[in-house]
Amino acid sequence: DGHLPQEAFSLLTRIPLERTCENAGIPDAFCGCFQLEEVDVGGVTFGTNDAAIDEKQKSVVLTAKSAAGALLLVVNAALKDVFDICHKWKIAKLLKASKKPGEDKFMIRIELWPEGARESSLSAIFQGWVVKNKSGSFDIKLGEASRLDKYGVTSQCVLKRAYKLKEYCRCKN
Repeated sequence: DGHLPQEAFSLLTRIPLERTCENAGIPDAFCGCFQLEEVDVGGVTFGTNDAAIDEKQKSVVLTAKSAAGALLLVVNAALKDVFDICHKWKIAKLLKASKKPGEDKFMIRIELWPEGARESSLSAIFQGWVVKNKSGSFDIKLGEASRLDKYGVTSQCVLKRAYKLKEYCRCKN
């Protein structure tokens, strides 16, 4: 009918009860209108087999594990031009995975360590939305991936060269 949904409303107008985050222009990362389903990722490991995964949930858990790997790839891809000063990350642990009901869309939280690191004090926690598309690969927007831990001066080396990457960088020195 050519009618576009109204994203913004004045405080003086009535907001429709059926309004959704999508037609209000609110990204899922900030939407409180749906309840995410927790995925039991306790048996997920990286570098070994996943024998401890519950058989009934195996498909969704393995998808969440692949989504975690995809999130890692996006963070590392963003840093590729500054690997001379920033560490490349490797995945240490899938901390949490939540699924949007009825969709192949996951909120993934992962712990990453710099490649070659052997101490957890260098770790970082990242969280982001990961969407499995129809082709079976994953779509991730870097802007929807956030670093949750306190990183302060550990990314100072990248500030002058690529300021937008400060959240993702762990300086080598």
